[in-house]
Amino acid sequence: MINKLIILPAIIFLFILTGCSVTQYHYTSTAHVPHLAVSTETVMNVMDNEENSMRAYGVIAAVDEGTNNYLLIAPTRDGRATTRNQISNFNITQATYIDLEAAQEFSNALNKIITEWDNLRDDDGYFYEFASTPEIEVEQLGDELISYAPSIRFFFNVTNEGSTGVMIIEHYNKRTNEAVIRRIDMNRKRNVEDLQSLLQQGIEYFN
Repeated sequence: MINKLIILPAIIFLFILTGCSVTQYHYTSTAHVPHLAVSTETVMNVMDNEENSMRAYGVIAAVDEGTNNYLLIAPTRDGRATTRNQISNFNITQATYIDLEAAQEFSNALNKIITEWDNLRDDDGYFYEFASTPEIEVEQLGDELISYAPSIRFFFNVTNEGSTGVMIIEHYNKRTNEAVIRRIDMNRKRNVEDLQSLLQQGIEYFN
């Protein structure tokens, strides 16, 4: 009888322990360690013109914190040309940044390309290249030699064989070590005129 009285409370106590187990959590406070906190407000507006052109990219005027003005060139989400101009139609994560000064130089160069398109003689040639990349991506190989992978490139040439151009938007994901490259043909004069019009509209958006 004494043994039964001792065993019964022991069983009840064991049931309570196993039925109400407590999970142990490990926490180490980092409140004493300095932290970097970043908060940025960005307002975007997609540029459009009266051409209603089919295009596989968009030019977007963007403002950070109400003071930092710049342009973005973003590919469409599916890489296909479209007349839709809503912000949701563009892949903002793959957009490339262009400051207003560089955008104006680019726009001026495109204007010259448009002018030269039909005016070169057979023995003349005109070539142009524009490239932009974050400075953090530029590697100094020597005193006068650098290496970089542009996030946007624009090539154009006019020869006696005709005019041809291409815009390349490249997005590199460091986490996955993968690059997404979008190639946009600029083989028609109207394509160059459309790009120049959107760039200039983006620049004037801030005036």
